[in-house]
Amino acid sequence: MASTQRGSKGLAEAIGFSLSAVLLTTLVGVATAVAQNTCYGTGTCSHITAGNDNSAFGFDTLIDDTTGSSNSAFGFETLYHNTIGFNNSAFGSNTLNNNTTGNGNTAIGYGVLINNTTGSYNTASGDNALLGNTTGSYNTANGSIALETNTT
Repeated sequence: MASTQRGSKGLAEAIGFSLSAVLLTTLVGVATAVAQNTCYGTGTCSHITAGNDNSAFGFDTLIDDTTGSSNSAFGFETLYHNTIGFNNSAFGSNTLNNNTTGNGNTAIGYGVLINNTTGSYNTASGDNALLGNTTGSYNTANGSIALETNTT
């Protein structure tokens, strides 16, 4: 099931279970500034009001995003709490789950940067890498549980 809705600002696209939420907000005018978001999965992208150029695939990915743009979220609850963060890439279940305003992060693997909230420009790969990071920025961690206890 796929559908496309054209608006004055561009193209809002939704596929799958999140289709009704995106179309409903578009039809009532809440999401008129939303353009070129591709979302697939239950709950995915359900709160976007002005975010653009996001790609989200999986259950509850980018669910709290409102104005964050250019994010890529693939997997169960990836970038779940992201609200205004932009240019984040999250691949794997629960990656960047608690990120709210952090920007430019790259997380690959299960639970990577799961507790990050405002930290920016971090790169981590491997299960639970940078697990405890909340506000730290400019960190690089590669390997399972790498820099697991880093917080700031």
